[in-house]
Amino acid sequence: MKRRISRAASAAVLSAISGVASLSFGQLSTSTYIGPFNGSWNNAAYWNNGIPSNGDLAVIDGGAPANSAVVHVTGYIPFGLIITPGDRLNVTAPHISTSFLSVSGSTIGGLAAITTVNNAGTITVATNNALNPTAGTASLIGGGTILLENGTITCGIGTTGVLRLVNVNNLIRGYGSIGETFSLAPPSFYNQNIVRADVAGQTLNILRFSGAAGVTNTNLMHATNGATLGIAGTPVGGDFFNTGGTIRADNGSFVHIRDNARIYGGTLSTTGTGQIIIASTTTFGPQINGVTNAGNIVTPDGGAWYAIGTITNNGSINLVGGAGTSEMYMAGLTSIEGGTINMNGDGAGIRLAGFAFRNVSYTRGRGTIGFPGAPGQQIINHGTIVADIPGAELLVGGGTFSSTNTGLIRATNGGFLTLDGTNGGNWFSSAGTFQADNNSGITLINGQSLGGGTLFTSGTGVMSVGASETATLQNFTNSGGNIFVSKSATLNV
Repeated sequence: MKRRISRAASAAVLSAISGVASLSFGQLSTSTYIGPFNGSWNNAAYWNNGIPSNGDLAVIDGGAPANSAVVHVTGYIPFGLIITPGDRLNVTAPHISTSFLSVSGSTIGGLAAITTVNNAGTITVATNNALNPTAGTASLIGGGTILLENGTITCGIGTTGVLRLVNVNNLIRGYGSIGETFSLAPPSFYNQNIVRADVAGQTLNILRFSGAAGVTNTNLMHATNGATLGIAGTPVGGDFFNTGGTIRADNGSFVHIRDNARIYGGTLSTTGTGQIIIASTTTFGPQINGVTNAGNIVTPDGGAWYAIGTITNNGSINLVGGAGTSEMYMAGLTSIEGGTINMNGDGAGIRLAGFAFRNVSYTRGRGTIGFPGAPGQQIINHGTIVADIPGAELLVGGGTFSSTNTGLIRATNGGFLTLDGTNGGNWFSSAGTFQADNNSGITLINGQSLGGGTLFTSGTGVMSVGASETATLQNFTNSGGNIFVSKSATLNV
């Protein structure tokens, strides 16, 4: 006969889940580990009431004077798990290929199943093994550590319904994965504490969170010690609600946002040489919506992503664009405010695709802003757009909607900036400035029209109309600048 745990104690175990403690629960069976250090979970002699099974609460080791370490081979706990301080559960498979620990709550009064893992010690999940909460809501409490050694924390392998894992106050660290690539359910992960990728050269992935539930982070997820934190969605999406939370790459470490992951709100940050890499490895691009960038975002060759809403840029956004394309797409009216956007290669692109880009940043380098000639796009420049790489071109092209310059459009340091008027991409610039510095130039092509604004040049800097091209200047102020009309070109004033 298994010893019973009181109604009050069972409610206390669940008190970390809002509202649960006030419900009425039946009594629970409990079985406490009493075996040797590194003893097997599946040895009935190591439990005071037998191997925990249906309806049981498993306890390791109830605060016994000597710390315990339990090696788990396979098992199933329908209600919950308590690990007391200093004790450890190792989810490993020394004699079989795969081990898993499923922790599943009970359905009470018609409510969704509820699970509590009260971990004040350490749970270690090794290669090919999984910690698998299968209840409607599974809560990690107790302030302990879950160490992933190429293991997995899943949400309901092969189950249906909405599954929610809440990390209240555990430290989840190591490498492996959180989430599942093949669950039938739309799993949800709610992080209120710390998730840390911290094994050099290894990756901790947060995988396949699709649907309205998604991931919520209100505290910290970060990579450190040369590790990578991967955040990946699916072809149908992967929502990551980060309002109030931080995703950070520490010195020498990386956060890789990929595969249609969608980040909403919160802060992306780096320290030292850390990088937030945003790049898709599929045809589906990640989406960054309304975030604050307090670090170093990098899109490598072959990468692309979508910027949505207002991006507060207190750091830098870097589009490599060397051997391939590195592209940031606007969706709707996207405003990037503050900081620097570095366009470092000919393949670097800020793509509008029929939408609008509001630049309140310092945008510099080489490559392309816009899709010259594409319909419906618009550039609104309240900051600086500057071609500043010697001998390289920054091509800026609007579309059918007129663009606006109230800031500065400039060529300097031997760079060349081309304004492309294909498909009526005109500029209105009553309070804006165009500036060509020594050995640098601004060129107007494909019927480009500038309505208003002021031109400044210095040294050999020049604004020119390309050969056989036509351009128009209306209500335009030339403040001692050099304007050159090429052979067979036409300038309308």
